[in-house]
Amino acid sequence: MSGYDVFEIALRRQFATVDHGAGEGKRSLWSVEPRFIPADSDTDRHLEGQPPRIEIDRDQLNQLRTDPIAYGARLTESLFSDPGLRDLYAEAVGATVRANKKLRIRLFSDAPDVQSLWWETLQDPLAEGHQPLLFGELTPFSRYLHSLDWRNSKAGTSQLRRAAILIANPSD
Repeated sequence: MSGYDVFEIALRRQFATVDHGAGEGKRSLWSVEPRFIPADSDTDRHLEGQPPRIEIDRDQLNQLRTDPIAYGARLTESLFSDPGLRDLYAEAVGATVRANKKLRIRLFSDAPDVQSLWWETLQDPLAEGHQPLLFGELTPFSRYLHSLDWRNSKAGTSQLRRAAILIANPSD
């Protein structure tokens, strides 16, 4: 198995928040621009027409922080709520499996607050049950944050460096 196909998801904020009335909380509206980029091709696949819009209910996600499976299910439901997006993802998975490759998933956003969402809890929208999407050697995941500052940053030797390392040890 060599090479990676890429499934990119670009999230662009449409409105900061929309108030849906008494007790319903505020939701962020986003346009989603997915692309499937096969490793052995000069062309990519994307959705035609206007990018789909999705709602992410941050209040509801915050209430689910104590239950990562429910949080991931809700975030997955929000992200893959558009049938065209789900179909393009299914196409990417099918082509990647047939070519015996890995599917790298990339998330781009122009909003820093999107980084605070627990994207690592996403579940495979094609699988039954609560199958994690981003855990496993077949689906490496990267998040990118837009910046207007293109200067190189040099880490000084005297700067304090921190790293977060997560190690999973599932029992199944």
